[in-house]
Amino acid sequence: MMRGAGDEQLLQWIARATAPLTGQDFFRTLMRHLAEAFGLRRAFIAECVDRPTTRVRTLAFWSDAVDLAGTPCERTIQDGRVFCVQGDLQQRYAWAERQGLDSYLGVPIHDSSGRQLIGHMAFETTGPIEGAIADRPLFQIFHSRAAAELRRKHAEEQGRRHLQQLAHVGRLSAMGQMASAIAHEINQPLTALRTFAQASQRLLAAGAAPAELSDTLGRMARQAERASEIVRRLRGFLARQEIVRAPVAPAYLVAEVIGLARADAAASGVDLQVALPPTLPLVAVDGIQIEQVLLNLVRNGIEAMQPVPRAQRRLRIEGALQDGELQLAVQDSGPGVPPEQAERIFEPFVSHKPGGMGIGLAISRSIAEAHQGRLWLAEPAPDRGARFVLALPLEDAPMAR
Repeated sequence: MMRGAGDEQLLQWIARATAPLTGQDFFRTLMRHLAEAFGLRRAFIAECVDRPTTRVRTLAFWSDAVDLAGTPCERTIQDGRVFCVQGDLQQRYAWAERQGLDSYLGVPIHDSSGRQLIGHMAFETTGPIEGAIADRPLFQIFHSRAAAELRRKHAEEQGRRHLQQLAHVGRLSAMGQMASAIAHEINQPLTALRTFAQASQRLLAAGAAPAELSDTLGRMARQAERASEIVRRLRGFLARQEIVRAPVAPAYLVAEVIGLARADAAASGVDLQVALPPTLPLVAVDGIQIEQVLLNLVRNGIEAMQPVPRAQRRLRIEGALQDGELQLAVQDSGPGVPPEQAERIFEPFVSHKPGGMGIGLAISRSIAEAHQGRLWLAEPAPDRGARFVLALPLEDAPMAR
């Protein structure tokens, strides 16, 4: 254990080294330097993963959740205060003997109210360990900094969960509003299946040649696949799931959205157009959420064009690379957004549509920002309707093929 002025100077150096860091980089750097500064074998910081706490997830070096039973961390979490095992760790815990550890120090971390335990810092080593370490002023600074970072992490996760719930509600609302058109689209292949099945029965009764019957059965199979594809899109879009980012082709996202919106567009007499370069790069996104943003923009455009003669109703989805971003634009031929409403169009519960809830664009912008992207209403051109642009960052993704 280092003592004296040298110890204090090193701890101040640790404070400077960790000051600009956040997240995993901060936790790992802090715990590594603390272990080195105090001459300890092991140091880690863990967050609680359930309530009441029976499991923790170590943030310093490992990402797996660890059971607390049979460890001194269990005592730290249960008591919610500093717990020190001085020299006889091997006599209390069999695993400590196998690892050659003699002492343990656990320091709890609470939320901002001081009542809810959210994690702890733990130190293990051979030989003795000073419980008074936790009372040293610079250690208290590190502890406070770690607590603040852990609270920030929890706040971000809570925000993501809230956005995920809102997004799911938004998808359910969108499908509810499109139910009539979707039912009509599903009914078409089902009606065709019934027609082909009846034709097959007549062919069998008439003793038709196998080739003629095979053609009819092939048409039935194609209609069944069409109905299955519609249901697959709906199930995938409505699924309530954790946010999962993966590389995906922009053309795939747009195709899925067109598949969902086609019936609604056809019922409204809207011509859907797509203009995407074939070499747009993949983007790492949660595909369902980005589809939700695009579908919301498409549906808004379809509704906005109702005052326009049917022959003039066109909605176009374009894609391009601009300033290191993938930009997907949705352009309609409607009357556009009035200037007095444009400034507030992304605010929650603000809508210029009769009966609109005013949450679709607010959720869409939140989803874009959660992907480190942007969503905005482009400057309107005369007689060009409204143009919304979704920009997503590129992270050296491979090219779509």
